[in-house]
Amino acid sequence: MEIRLVDQANKYIPEPGNTKRDSYRFGLMKKAVFEESERLYGKEVCWLTKKESMGLVVSHIYASEEALRNYDNDTAYDPNNALLLLPGNPDQFFDKCKMTFGQNGYPIFNDNDQSSFVSEVTKNQYRIDKAIMNPERCKYMRIHNKWFEEKNHQSI
Repeated sequence: MEIRLVDQANKYIPEPGNTKRDSYRFGLMKKAVFEESERLYGKEVCWLTKKESMGLVVSHIYASEEALRNYDNDTAYDPNNALLLLPGNPDQFFDKCKMTFGQNGYPIFNDNDQSSFVSEVTKNQYRIDKAIMNPERCKYMRIHNKWFEEKNHQSI
């Protein structure tokens, strides 16, 4: 019999894991995400809008707090479990599950959201490029998609 803690931690450890972020590992993750942007775009840009900005946010797809609570430290610090987004609307809409992304990288919003941000994204046809939406990110995005559906009572 084989027991993999990553897959079965909750079954064998009854208490939730510590959700305090490891600043060193998070720093390595952020560095890898920024380097990926440099490699793909030649500069640090928001992966949705392709705009440069100070203070770009490395936004977890599968929330780090949830991963750490489930003893899944590798997921919490996996660069593929993150998107590089502008602070403000792009990051907030994603973090609050008011926006998610399909496997094709196109944003999905609540059907009833008529905000100016949704209009801007639609008008400019913003999306996450295929090079960013690799199989690992798509795996994490399916989790985010599920949270989006639950929060918005909407199937995607």
